[in-house]
Parts: sequence; structure tokens; C-alpha cells
Amino acid sequence: MAASYHQLGRIVEARGAYEEALEWYHRALALIAELGNRAGMAVSYHQLGNVAYRRGAYEEALGWYHRALTIEEELGDRAGIAASYHQLGNVAYRRGAYEEALEWYHRALALNKELGNRAGRATSYSQIGVLFTTRGTPDAAIFWTLRSLLIREELRSPEIPIDLHWLTQQRQLLGETRFLGLLREQLNEDKAQALLCLLDDFASGAQDDAVETVTKA
Repeated sequence: MAASYHQLGRIVEARGAYEEALEWYHRALALIAELGNRAGMAVSYHQLGNVAYRRGAYEEALGWYHRALTIEEELGDRAGIAASYHQLGNVAYRRGAYEEALEWYHRALALNKELGNRAGRATSYSQIGVLFTTRGTPDAAIFWTLRSLLIREELRSPEIPIDLHWLTQQRQLLGETRFLGLLREQLNEDKAQALLCLLDDFASGAQDDAVETVTKA
């Protein structure tokens, strides 16, 4: 029942029905707490934090994330800890506390590296790239966004468009010459040109039809 309540919450949350999602999550949490399932409680706390985060209630989100983190640390759930670190970074980022956000992202990244979680590493890389871009240093951002994209391409991740979007933003901010120069510092010529083609396809809305990818070049 608790698992079903939780999943119903996930579905309505994805639809943007946050009040209904909260009801399902709290029903799940009540049962999980009765069962003494500490790991399940941490998951519920984390999800309640996500709802608060999406609603812009950042103080509330912090409270839930820290409650989840406390249990995860008690249980030695390193994957859960990494996820909480990342979300704490997201809250700091949204509040404009960029240095604090970077610290959380790097802590999440270190754990994901230790765990061999490549998808988690890509998430950290990507978000660091987003932070540097929005902070006005797109030249520093490219390194991180590219690292994320290369992993996501290998994993065939559905999140590839996120990195293509931010690379497009970085390209616009830097100008073609500077952008290409930075690409060549990170990639060989064939991969740099393949990425430019992919970004052109993405900008024209034809990214789903692109055959060449950075990793195949």
C-alpha cells in the first residue's frame, strides 16, 4: 500500500498536481513510519522535498532534504546521500548562493564517482555547467557540459537535449570563434565538428534525425 501511494504521488506530481501528490506522499509516509522502514521514510522525505522545491518553497524543501539526509547517513546509504547533496545544491543554486551550490554538487559528484554511478556523474557535471553559464562564465561551463554530454551519449540518456540546450546557450554567449576554440581544447577536430553539426540540428529542431554524434566521430 505504501509503495502504491508513493507511486500515485509520483504520477500526479509529474502532472503538476502538487497538492494531490502531497496527500499521496503523506499517506505513504504514515504507513512507512508505522512499519519502522527508515529507508522508506528517507525516500518519502526526499520526495516531499522535491515537491516543495518545484513549488519554490525552498526553506521547506531544505527541511525535508536534511531529514532525508540524516537517515541516509545513519543507514550508510551513499547513493541516497549523493542525491540529497545534489538537491541541496539545487536549492542553493535557485537562491543564488552559487558557491554553496558548487560545494554540494562537488560532494555529490565525489560520491557518484566512488559508486561508479555514471548517470549521477553526468547529472552533477551538467548542473555545474548550468551554474557557470547562468553565472556569466560560459567559457568555464563548456568543460562540464561536455563531460556530461559524452557520458549521456554513451548511456543513450533521454537527458541529452539538456546538455545540447546549454551548449547552444554557451555558443551564443561566446560567439562562434571562441566557442569552437574551446571545443577544440576538449575534443579532437572530428568530434568538435560533429558536435557543431549536432548543435545545428538541435537548433533547427531536427535533433531527433541527427545520425552523427560526438562519441561516434
